[in-house]
Amino acid sequence: MLLREDLLTNAKQSVERGREIVDRQRVVVHNMERAGLDTEPNKDVLRTFERLLAKFEDEYARLSRL
Repeated sequence: MLLREDLLTNAKQSVERGREIVDRQRVVVHNMERAGLDTEPNKDVLRTFERLLAKFEDEYARLSRL
């Protein structure tokens, strides 16, 4: 069974990693836009990553209040 501290640590790591992924995808979209390429599929991926990050952040906040 995981302890609260373990869950909190895992949630924090998910938030940190999620932020890195979102930031990297934003760079990809930006670079593709500068190159004049179609970015719609990449923007869809970015929106998915942003939604997942929001869920990770919500879970971290919930665990932090316990």
